[in-house]
Amino acid sequence: NSKLAQDAAALFTPQEAIRFRWNRNTDTPLPPETPAGKNPPDGAIIDYYLRASSNTPVILEIFDTENHLVRRYSSADKPEPLDKIAASNPIAMYWVRPPQILSAEAGMHRFVWDMHYPPPKALSHEFPISAIVHDTPQYPQGARALPGQYAVKLTVEGKTYTQPLTVEMDPRIKTSEADLRKQFDMESGAIQGMNESYQALRQVRSLRAQIKDRPSKAKGSVADALSALDKSAGELEGTTQSAFFGLPSSGKEPENFSTLNQHFGAVLAVADSADVAPTTQAAAVYRELEAALENLLGRWKKILANDIPAANASLKKAGLPQLDPNQPPPSPPAGESGDGDEP
Repeated sequence: NSKLAQDAAALFTPQEAIRFRWNRNTDTPLPPETPAGKNPPDGAIIDYYLRASSNTPVILEIFDTENHLVRRYSSADKPEPLDKIAASNPIAMYWVRPPQILSAEAGMHRFVWDMHYPPPKALSHEFPISAIVHDTPQYPQGARALPGQYAVKLTVEGKTYTQPLTVEMDPRIKTSEADLRKQFDMESGAIQGMNESYQALRQVRSLRAQIKDRPSKAKGSVADALSALDKSAGELEGTTQSAFFGLPSSGKEPENFSTLNQHFGAVLAVADSADVAPTTQAAAVYRELEAALENLLGRWKKILANDIPAANASLKKAGLPQLDPNQPPPSPPAGESGDGDEP
């Protein structure tokens, strides 16, 4: 119409989206050469129009009823390269869902919001056995959005266009709104635990890499202080475990930032395994992990506030480079797939 022709862009009202789960079979997926129909888009379908290519990044945002940002996409997003994914996942890349990048080019465009919050920062990623060729998402994903009302906002060349979006629950699921909220709260809390442990782990690894570079130059009391600092940081870093065995028990190794990231990820997977309230066992594990994270963050804050400044004072007096835990850490060890940042 004439208005569409005059506006620089248009955001069309999305149809209601249904929150449902894929088939979660644990058997081998259909081989790619097996004839099969294509599934409909997995999420809320958002259509928009650009009269001309945008000179600035196009932004698409999802907000809840309290105007809290749920998800943000930009045409300037940089997807994780497939070769990086392949390096840490022993699967054929034809299973992987290609990255979806918001377009800033002229014309009609379709984008699909997967009805999840941003994915957590995880030490490792995987793909489910219930795979579909060219359409398998990487796990872990973010918390599932609750059924309800949302607002979709498109920003083009500084102008914002808004449309309402309704997310409906799978009609086969009879779980109450209160229990779905409990599920969402645990998923969100587990993701926060993953993000906080991951960020602290990055700082610890950066610090230890810098300390490792100093002993050949540091002497005497300075070298001793660095050794003690490295020992304290090493206890916080730890290493990941090959499996998660549930509730901590007597004699269990204490948590560290590596195991916390892994164990919060396991709690996230448990909470997201079905649309029901979390079990009492899962809630108990979650509370223990929260307590362990609080303890470790407290110890790390003391190191940041006291031990590192003291070491830096000695290093400065000796004419050596000071320590900065906010510097980028070295590459992740083999078996870890990087920082888990959202593409």
